[in-house]
Amino acid sequence: MKKIIIVLCMMLMSMTPIYAQEKSLTTYVGALNCFAVDDDVTLKIDIAHPKIMKVVNGNSIMATKAGQTTMKVTIDEQVYPFKVIVKKKKLVAFKNLKDRKAWIGKMNEKQAKKAYKEALVLVKQALSPNKEKTLKRLTLLLRHYFDQMATYNTKGKHYNDPYGYFVDHKVTCAGATRATGLCLNILGYRFEHVNANKYDHQWARTKVGKSYYAVDPFTYICAKEPGVRQLPKEMTSDLMDDSLFEISL
Repeated sequence: MKKIIIVLCMMLMSMTPIYAQEKSLTTYVGALNCFAVDDDVTLKIDIAHPKIMKVVNGNSIMATKAGQTTMKVTIDEQVYPFKVIVKKKKLVAFKNLKDRKAWIGKMNEKQAKKAYKEALVLVKQALSPNKEKTLKRLTLLLRHYFDQMATYNTKGKHYNDPYGYFVDHKVTCAGATRATGLCLNILGYRFEHVNANKYDHQWARTKVGKSYYAVDPFTYICAKEPGVRQLPKEMTSDLMDDSLFEISL
């Protein structure tokens, strides 16, 4: 009888969830974050206020409304509780965008507004409390968008502007650069188009804090300039996977 009780106790102990210490998470409305788990692991995400944040694709979360909520992430028998603060980031409205001449290309007003609307979604997904991380996340999202939605094409009216990138989905490095510039302006950063209108590789240049960054989704680069208007020779290691979006447990 004693052996049976011991076995039952051990079974109950193995079934009891193990709780980790509660962590805090600050994110923004529209921002995308995920949990990295192996395929053979069971992941469950419970959100106390689903109107503030929702689960996307099983392993990701997206904030939809400013406020506070709690979240419980269960991986097998391990439970990770979170206190979540969702903020609304003030982004630049279409009418207040800077550097319009640098990214407008051949777009008319209606086309520019449509490109802005599409770009705004990516910008929100990229948001992070860390400015450099936001910039890198944006670069990676722009690259993923190209891989999934667009093709490299030198034909058509808008291959070298944001409309070609976000709407026609036919684009060159010039179009990718201007699309990046539009996104940077939405974030409130200035945009300089390096090698604009030249038969040479082109990329975006912007200043964040006291440093100038080269931002080029086509070559997986988002890093501080090695020199004025110079592109780093190596791809940015942070952009080689989706770890920029992962929440640490």
